[in-house]
Amino acid sequence: IDQMAFNGLSSLNFSDPNAIPRILAIVDLEGFDYYQLGSPENLKFILQKFTFFAPAITKYVNVAYMVNTNFLAQTVINLLKPVLGEALSRFEVHGTNKVKWLSQLSQKLPNDQIPE
Repeated sequence: IDQMAFNGLSSLNFSDPNAIPRILAIVDLEGFDYYQLGSPENLKFILQKFTFFAPAITKYVNVAYMVNTNFLAQTVINLLKPVLGEALSRFEVHGTNKVKWLSQLSQKLPNDQIPE
């Protein structure tokens, strides 16, 4: 997770000190084992990482689309949005119905920017 964040932030162009790069991300949770969230240690780890990265998310992320999110995770994320603040409000959560979320993302993004 740290390496991914480091690589992502390192790839941003900071040549203009007045410009703030805006990240648009697609987070695909297909195949994620939600059973891992049942472990208090794993949940603590995820919350610590999110809290650590929250300032960078707030500053640099315009929107993050989460796709293939099961009903339980979708509900938990939506319930936590008011609690975890502005950073989590940048996340737009979509379920597992690919036809539905692909249609919604196609309205917001160029089709060549949406991975298969």
